[in-house]
Amino acid sequence: MLVDYHMHTPLCGHAQGKPEEYVQKAQEEGLDQIGFSGHLPLFHLPLDYPYQYLKEPLGRLERYVECIRDIQKTYPDVPIKLGIEVDYFPEKEREIAEVLSFPFDYVIGSVHFARPYSLYDEGFYRRFSSEEVFARYFPVVEKAVASGLFDVIAHFDVPKLYCSVPENLLELAEPALLAMAEEDTCLEINSAGFRTRPGESYPGPLIIKRAWELGIPITLGSDAHHPEHVAFAFDKTVEMLTDIGYNEIATFEGRSRIMVPLGR
Repeated sequence: MLVDYHMHTPLCGHAQGKPEEYVQKAQEEGLDQIGFSGHLPLFHLPLDYPYQYLKEPLGRLERYVECIRDIQKTYPDVPIKLGIEVDYFPEKEREIAEVLSFPFDYVIGSVHFARPYSLYDEGFYRRFSSEEVFARYFPVVEKAVASGLFDVIAHFDVPKLYCSVPENLLELAEPALLAMAEEDTCLEINSAGFRTRPGESYPGPLIIKRAWELGIPITLGSDAHHPEHVAFAFDKTVEMLTDIGYNEIATFEGRSRIMVPLGR
């Protein structure tokens, strides 16, 4: 079985194409299930972060949910899940928990900020070495996992999009991976890295192998911001996962996880 649980819509402000086009592309790719995971509006961006222009009203969340419900009605024979991608801030757990009362099928936790920097801020990488970048990033991921707010953790080693990978990457990642094993949190294997500079998935094979050793479940996502991104490099990704030892992936329904065989 193949799923793509990480697809965006234009409502996020930086994706292209109509939701219908994403569904049609998924059908062309022969996917068994898909899920939209639009960004939760950054209404909860802490006031002491220097990116206040990114703040958005929470009301946009209702528009997103309505959009996906309409798509589900348009394609009743396609298993389309309602997901959400939530930026995690340690000091905003209460606010996040309150909005997760919507009837999501799954909630993806992501870390795009390592106090007080955005991972998309070039100044972050100019100021710190790659080892320091990951040393600031992974503890936030660990806290996100320990919060119990999320079913899935997205693009686990995403800073490598902008910086080199330190030799001690696995050592730096280990506490977050152990937390995932302890909390039984699902790891997203995000194929977007095959479209960009890393040339490999997020996370890469080194971390995926350690996740497999720890018994951490996985699911698949393309992080599609354009219909052509749907299921991008999934054949390559599945081959890598089966070589490592994975033979199941997680699917979700009403925030309950169901493990199914991996592959076509």
